[in-house]
Amino acid sequence: MFRRRGVPVAVATAVLGLVAATACSSTGSDTRTVADRAPASTTTVAEPGCDSAVAYLDAGAPAEQVEAVGRAIRAVPGVTATDYLDREESFATFQRLFADDPEIVQSMDPDDLPTSYRVGIAGEDPEATITALQELDSPGIYKVDSMCGLIDCDAADPARRPDPSWCQD
Repeated sequence: MFRRRGVPVAVATAVLGLVAATACSSTGSDTRTVADRAPASTTTVAEPGCDSAVAYLDAGAPAEQVEAVGRAIRAVPGVTATDYLDREESFATFQRLFADDPEIVQSMDPDDLPTSYRVGIAGEDPEATITALQELDSPGIYKVDSMCGLIDCDAADPARRPDPSWCQD
């Protein structure tokens, strides 16, 4: 297993799942590219948990490949929104989430976290959409994880809660 400053890559990836799941973006249908980072639209992203996923990208994937992955994800039936998170955005959220644990924060830097797409999902069979995402044969995708069960709308620490729009009944 690869390590950076004593932190296993698998731990960094798991942490990014939490970071992506709690990112403070409540925008959806976000088709920002890596290059232009255009302002997000005002459409609401699908609720998290079983209605969302995170697609982690290969380290060092060039911008063109990252954009191609975004197009491939958006082409999957049931995908309603994508939100690209670069390393800096992921790390800023990570720092906020783990502000009470400086040892963990100091053990990581932006290069420890992969870039990713947060994916909003809607439709009658979100599991089928997640499976289709996991089976995408697109260069640049490291893995796709469902956020089902990883969202805690009742977290005691407000910094660890997802965007409030995600937790509406």
